[in-house]
Amino acid sequence: MSRFLLIKPPEKIDATLTLGPSKSIGNRLFIISALAGKIIALPQNSSADLVIMRQALLNDSSEINVGESGTALRFLIAYYSLKGKDVRIAGKGRLHERTVGPLVDALRSLGAKISYEKKEGFAPVMIHASGLRGGKVKLDVSKSSQFVSALLLIAPYLEKGLEIEQIGDAVSVPYTELTISLMKMCGAKLKSDENIITVSSGKYKVPKIDIESDWSAAAFWYQAMALHRDARITIHGLAEKSFQGDQYLTELFSRMGVKSHFENTIHNLILEAGQRSTADATPHIDLRNYPDLAPSVVLTCAELFNDIRITGLETLTTKESNRIEALLQGLTQCAYIFKSDNKSFIHLKGKSGTTKYSMVIDSHCDHRIAMAFAMMSIVFGEIIISDPDCVDKSYPGFWDDMKNAGFRIKETELRTSF
Repeated sequence: MSRFLLIKPPEKIDATLTLGPSKSIGNRLFIISALAGKIIALPQNSSADLVIMRQALLNDSSEINVGESGTALRFLIAYYSLKGKDVRIAGKGRLHERTVGPLVDALRSLGAKISYEKKEGFAPVMIHASGLRGGKVKLDVSKSSQFVSALLLIAPYLEKGLEIEQIGDAVSVPYTELTISLMKMCGAKLKSDENIITVSSGKYKVPKIDIESDWSAAAFWYQAMALHRDARITIHGLAEKSFQGDQYLTELFSRMGVKSHFENTIHNLILEAGQRSTADATPHIDLRNYPDLAPSVVLTCAELFNDIRITGLETLTTKESNRIEALLQGLTQCAYIFKSDNKSFIHLKGKSGTTKYSMVIDSHCDHRIAMAFAMMSIVFGEIIISDPDCVDKSYPGFWDDMKNAGFRIKETELRTSF
């Protein structure tokens, strides 16, 4: 049976938060350190995705369940293909609807023996002991950057290294750049030339690294800042010069009236109210490289602008939910006016003035949908979110942070009031 949380916003937000570690950085470092011979420790306040990845790498079993973690699924298929171990990798929820076909095809061309248990191109998969050879491979990067990152991470341990020719229009490019930066930090030798990445054979040496906080999680606090206005939010742990592409938040939300600045050298990010752009100044936002920001960006823009087009949403259909459908359903309930093809764009056109339905938002068990709509309580006075535990996937402390920021939250069967 679903749980529901009723959320009401504070009159003023004056909050200080410490976000958990970046799961993008942590998951890559888990693979790198496992290949180097000693898996790094699990950081404090880690998300479920980080816990799942580390446990899977420590698992001696021939059965690995990665839950709903797409990153763990893709990275571990490549990792265990390299290790030459018989292992079955499966998940739950919508994970079996998220393709691994391009990655498996590339690994097979390098000598891997991988079979699909059910549907071709999708988990569960069986990896059969065979090992991998190096060389050249072509890889379709139009569906997910995780395919190229999975291959890059294991590439130094291939006898002849690896040359990856990227085919198609790449998505989420900053995540590939993140992978390359971390590999170089840990001693890998790589070079990039347009769509070709070459990795030399070698070994990793993992330096002592403090994993910075998660910029993707900061999106919800940027959203709160943009919507509330009578707010000041301090976030500890985010790096000013970050490996994470989602630091693009600082530029993106500056158009929505959020000023960002770092205080001294201890990674204190201060968010304050600034000047909002007009709709004419921001007619188009392309999120092709920043898909995790989409829920917060779409909902913030729906409230602030009367005519704005958001594109680059193609990969959202295969996340923990079909995020485009989930967003459109919620936008309809919130009485926003929009157009969309349900696949790649949402054109926001303003607001009809009154909500059409009860403000019980179906999170679709999707962490980012739940958190983004929770912040919309600032606009509507209160909102009810279903299946709130789904936030544990990326931000287990989210509800506590909201309470500490002054939001009033309580469990409810359905519609009630404080």
